Amino acid sequence: VECRPSPSTTPVTRAYDEDGNRWVCEHRWRGVLALARLRKVLGQQGVLDRSQVHTTWFFEEGFLGWCIGKVAFVAISRGHDWSTGMGSKRSLNLTTWWTPLKAGLYCNLAEEFGTVPEPRYWSHRCSGGPPVEVGENGTIVRGFLASGGMVVLHANYSAVREGSEVVGLVD
Repeated sequence: VECRPSPSTTPVTRAYDEDGNRWVCEHRWRGVLALARLRKVLGQQGVLDRSQVHTTWFFEEGFLGWCIGKVAFVAISRGHDWSTGMGSKRSLNLTTWWTPLKAGLYCNLAEEFGTVPEPRYWSHRCSGGPPVEVGENGTIVRGFLASGGMVVLHANYSAVREGSEVVGLVD
């Protein structure tokens, strides 16, 4: 059985949707394994309780986001649906958006390829796109949310600049 590749657009194109290969295999798509790891890490840190969700926001165009405890930031874009005409085709500049994270570079877990290891085994190297930079006051200094995409940051999945040392893990 051969799986289809991850879709490159959202929603998928007609050609992708009508592909004769029906094996979708979403569990292999970029970001899916990373998001499963995120849920496990959040559970181990005791922040899966709904009361830990804060600083929520949304725009009618189909952008929404929230923070989880002191360790995570999530932003999601509905994307544009060609069949309904709803949703936005634009990317959202996340510069100045607040996160609960310390200053540094963070890998966007939603863009990571393959299995994401437990935090203690994390290499601090992003495999799926540029890292998001957070400034001293917790605001994003550099980062974009693509149409139809997600930005998922966690304190334990930081990235390092060449020549920098790795910051410690959050308990």
